[in-house]
Amino acid sequence: IVILGLMIGAITGVGDSGVRLRYATAIMLMAMIFGIGTYKRVKEWRTNKSLWSATHRANPKSVKSLVNLGISARRHNDYDGAMWAYGKAAGIEPNNPLLQYNLALAYLRLGRIDRSEAAFKKTIELNPGNLTARLNLGNIYNKKGNTSAAIMQYNQIVMKDPENAKAW
Repeated sequence: IVILGLMIGAITGVGDSGVRLRYATAIMLMAMIFGIGTYKRVKEWRTNKSLWSATHRANPKSVKSLVNLGISARRHNDYDGAMWAYGKAAGIEPNNPLLQYNLALAYLRLGRIDRSEAAFKKTIELNPGNLTARLNLGNIYNKKGNTSAAIMQYNQIVMKDPENAKAW
């Protein structure tokens, strides 16, 4: 509101020229300050990694920023970075279903099947409606030769989503 008043005063010519000059100078200074701040923020928003890294620096206890930082790392095949972020998040909120799901995916990509299985089980325990976690768990059971456990997972998926072709 103050800025709007300053702008109206500077534009309409209310007051003497010295006051208008001070108004115009204040407006220019504020625009420059906000412009610099915006430029810095835009750099942080360029990539998912830079966004979530900045968010984590601003709030190191944010599980959301750590999980998303891990997802970004995993998607770029940086599994060490992903595991670091997921480990930090697990230290804050170990029962976060999104964390457990993404941890399971990272373990799966690393070939750590037993750990992946445990994380998918934890995901399903925390969020029984996560059908993708069930599908992955069923696939792990299938690879391990535990066909009956795999079929149980696939049946759970089909009961909730009969159109899910991957579970058939």
